[in-house]
Amino acid sequence: MRKPAFFLLILALTVSACFADGLTRSGHRRSHRARATSKTAAKASWLAHYEKPELDWIKSGIWQVLGTETGTTYHLPSCPRLLQQNPRGFIGWGSSQEALSVGRKPCPVCHAPDPRQTTNGRIRELFEKSSAALGMAQQVGGLGFISEAADYWQTGWIFRGDAFMIAADSEKGKGRLENARALYREAGNAYGRASSYLPAVPAPGATMAETGGMGLPSGVLGMAAGGGGGYNMGTPTMVSGVAGGIAF
Repeated sequence: MRKPAFFLLILALTVSACFADGLTRSGHRRSHRARATSKTAAKASWLAHYEKPELDWIKSGIWQVLGTETGTTYHLPSCPRLLQQNPRGFIGWGSSQEALSVGRKPCPVCHAPDPRQTTNGRIRELFEKSSAALGMAQQVGGLGFISEAADYWQTGWIFRGDAFMIAADSEKGKGRLENARALYREAGNAYGRASSYLPAVPAPGATMAETGGMGLPSGVLGMAAGGGGGYNMGTPTMVSGVAGGIAF
């Protein structure tokens, strides 16, 4: 008679353990659903402030959270850190290059694109060639050789566009589509700068934002070299919201 009682006891303990395990799993599932719902709600609260044209613009940008511990970091629009913040507490740029040029760093959570970091030797080579060509454009332009400066200028920006295209194709192949889109935009910006021939000459004392070109000190026109006129071949930098130089 003792054996059946023993087996009944074991059976009762087993059923009890299974029941408790089921409750634990159910609790975990509910917790997971709650976290997912919370994230969805956060994202919805971020997107709810904007209409479709603005949403498209937001999704194409690079963003920084203001007044938080991530205040020196830029993010992709889908970054969890970004979605948790007040949507009105952000500033943005058209590309990661613009954010880098003002001292911001890529977010390690969303892996925002950073054109400086690559193990691809061909990309590094193109960036180095680009920097060298743009440096030569500055030097020969300062000596008054405008046609030669234009050749170096265009070559430098084409090299830079090619580097971004290779990086974008690589990101696309890895399935990181947001990174790829950002890099394709930067390639387009670089090619656009190549086709712009040379920067415009601003009025005396004008700023980059006012002219779309490189600012000149008040009272100075053209090049420093004798003869005047010509173009101001300053070091490439961000010009009117367009990435115009790699911030290494």
